[in-house]
Amino acid sequence: MARRNSPLEALTVRLLPRTVIPRILDHYATWCVVLAYMTSATLSRLRVGLIFDDFDPSMNDSGNTVITFMIIFYVSYCYQRYTSQFEHADSICHSITNACILARNSFSDDGATPDLHRLWRYLNLMHAIAYCGLTSNYNVDNFFEPLVDKYSLLGFGVDKQEERQHLANVRLDAEALRAFGWYEAWSLNIVREQMKIGRIAAPLHAQLNAEILEIGTRVKRLYTYSYQVLPYIYTHLVSASCTVFLLANAFLKGLYFVPGASYTFGLFLPMVNVLMTTLAIFGLLEVGDTVMDPFGSDPEDFAVLHLVEWCAASSLEAIGVSHRTFGVRRASFAPSCFCRSCASHSARCRSRSRLFTASSMSASEYAFDCTSFCMSART
Repeated sequence: MARRNSPLEALTVRLLPRTVIPRILDHYATWCVVLAYMTSATLSRLRVGLIFDDFDPSMNDSGNTVITFMIIFYVSYCYQRYTSQFEHADSICHSITNACILARNSFSDDGATPDLHRLWRYLNLMHAIAYCGLTSNYNVDNFFEPLVDKYSLLGFGVDKQEERQHLANVRLDAEALRAFGWYEAWSLNIVREQMKIGRIAAPLHAQLNAEILEIGTRVKRLYTYSYQVLPYIYTHLVSASCTVFLLANAFLKGLYFVPGASYTFGLFLPMVNVLMTTLAIFGLLEVGDTVMDPFGSDPEDFAVLHLVEWCAASSLEAIGVSHRTFGVRRASFAPSCFCRSCASHSARCRSRSRLFTASSMSASEYAFDCTSFCMSART
């Protein structure tokens, strides 16, 4: 939204439903401020009640400074929290892709292809599982299962049955970290087994472990943010102080409409000042509350599904890339494919004679099914 529209399009009517204005108008405190201004202006114009001859317009200046400080501190914290959570979410994607790239170039034996694909599945299952328990907006039905079906993240045959049985023992919506820990441990075990049989060296083993552990660390920090909320006494202080300030400001601005004042400078311009101040203060409070929790359904929240799908597709592309390097040709490398029908890897697909390269398919088409196509590396 922000990338497609300029801030100068603030008055575009079609964009108003996506702004903070409808949320402010929906709040009763906004109308209390307007009522306070209209009441004060009416009393001042009709000289009803108290006499405000000694009214000093500068009596509210000290409150401006205090409220400004409170708003800046609150919104700054909320935005810092927002950017920090995005950094963690982005780093998870990069760590998964980096781990798959390292594994693709470290598992030197062509027989390691099943383990390579299993590592890719485990890492992306960790990614999908993490968001199921992080927020109520993403659950098994609307998030996890569609991703599993689209990218075949649970594998095929016996692997799929066994992993289904394991996941049936936990409620991903409430116990996601348990399942996340399983797949993290299994991913580390794959890397350990590859080192034991001599396919990867100790430095690469350590680097792969670091990338996998980094995924776990970032996910746990996101969960920590979900439990680290601002104390209610602080948020109540900020909101109550802002509301009282706006009510007082509106009442004092209404006193400008004395019997001899013009409608322009006595009524309309002070009203514009009240409306702008209300929009700025309540708007910033609403923005801070929105960005504090970016894993919801608001338009401003993170595109979690896009992040997970992009990560799954890019990491899948990484493990399917050819061994060929510029200027070097490996004559001994044989193409391999994974067959859903026979649940095995082979040098040539048993169901079709044609071999497809990774570059000829889009990321969403990777299904590893011999009946439709298979993934192979170019020689």
